[in-house]
Amino acid sequence: MIRIVVKSRITDLGVVTTNHVTEIRVPKQITLLDCMLKTMGYSLCAAYLVSGEPRDDDIVSAAARRLVSDLSNDLSAFSEAHGLFRVSIKYPLYKNLYRLTSRAEIYKHLAIRYLENGSPDVDLAIGITARNAGFKIDGGWLSIDKEKGYLVNIRADWLKTIPAIESLKRSFDEYLNPLIKILKSVRIPQLEDPPPPEDLIECVEGKVIDYRSIRDRIYDSGVVRSDKTLPKILNALSTSRIVRDRESGVKMVMKNFSDYAAAKWLLISPTVDLMTRVGIRPKALPRARFWNEYRYTIELRRLGIATQRILYIDPWSLTMIKEYIEGEPLSRYAIYGGMVDEAVEIFMRTIAKIHSSGVCLIDTKPDNFIAMEGSDTAYCIDLEQAGRCRRYSHMAWDLVVFPYFLLLIAPNNMANRIPLIIEDKIRIYLDSLKLGDKAKARILSSLSDPRITYIFLVGLSIIGPTKIKPLLDILKKLGSLKP
Repeated sequence: MIRIVVKSRITDLGVVTTNHVTEIRVPKQITLLDCMLKTMGYSLCAAYLVSGEPRDDDIVSAAARRLVSDLSNDLSAFSEAHGLFRVSIKYPLYKNLYRLTSRAEIYKHLAIRYLENGSPDVDLAIGITARNAGFKIDGGWLSIDKEKGYLVNIRADWLKTIPAIESLKRSFDEYLNPLIKILKSVRIPQLEDPPPPEDLIECVEGKVIDYRSIRDRIYDSGVVRSDKTLPKILNALSTSRIVRDRESGVKMVMKNFSDYAAAKWLLISPTVDLMTRVGIRPKALPRARFWNEYRYTIELRRLGIATQRILYIDPWSLTMIKEYIEGEPLSRYAIYGGMVDEAVEIFMRTIAKIHSSGVCLIDTKPDNFIAMEGSDTAYCIDLEQAGRCRRYSHMAWDLVVFPYFLLLIAPNNMANRIPLIIEDKIRIYLDSLKLGDKAKARILSSLSDPRITYIFLVGLSIIGPTKIKPLLDILKKLGSLKP
């Protein structure tokens, strides 16, 4: 048995073992300072909170304030995930204990003990302090009701610096932190490693992880390349990678939202600034795009629209791992499979179902729809720009972006047919859309809205007038179509 005993004298620091009980004596003043300011790296405070005697309200209160402050900073990565997650009240202290396991074996014992039994006075103090800080308390769980204005805490992935940092820690422990030297001398039974603190965070879907902890378990399979120049550029900018589990060989899709290339769509869109004229404000911040994709991946599936299951998320490095869908993107299905008519039909049914639920995707490139064998609708991927349809022009935008990007990759002999196919298949969209005739008429009229068509006129320099003009002519014609 291990017991941390707080003494009043500043010189009281040592260890005594009697009758199978290891008693570690520490001064109250030093314990209090560590709980408030982490003067000893929280090594003393964390141990006291689990196994300290006598219990001291000043120490526990100071520790709770520090732990909740650190929690607020740690959960800044979740500040746009209101309603999507909750965190165990044990997380703040357990995370510190887990971090300290690399410094002394005794912290494994303390971490497991706290995880199994808790610490009633500490958990109560954390709950009260967290409620005062704006967290919602539900039993042993903390959550946020609305977006919090925390600074984003992005974990740096500096592999080369880790050995140096660990070396500095060892030097500090050996020469400057007498408590660690004492704790290292305490003999405890061999224990299994405690679970990572991310296990104490629950999300609506997917397991919260520190990506660094699973990196060695997967390997990169790359992305599918294309022979066409533009698709090559898009693939080079892609942040979605196919990865495999080393043991099972299962394919997954990993996407990193903190990569500069994650905003690739904004880079190649006709003119992003002009999009605001129709009320479209593309999301550019990595954290906003990460949680938007997470939220709408789940929401659309609840509405009966096929989306990938989310397997793992690391909100600190903004990494998301999803299931891999066996199928063809509608771009390849149309251009390389020679089934443009079928691809447009699948798109029209899929987007009508999405619009009927009040959601607009904004980024409706053909690559973002996966055709499944035997299905007349597609899987929707890459939902980082999705949102509620605030205007009928947003629905029209979704309808225009798809053929525009299809024209980008289509050879000339096929490009001539695409506008005519859009004209022919628009009826599938209208018949599938669960809105009234008045709403449908507003969507159609928005197709010829100069604020939208002018945006795509800028695309002449990318596609060329011979490809884009027939599409714009068809959009103008559809603008006067009766539902």
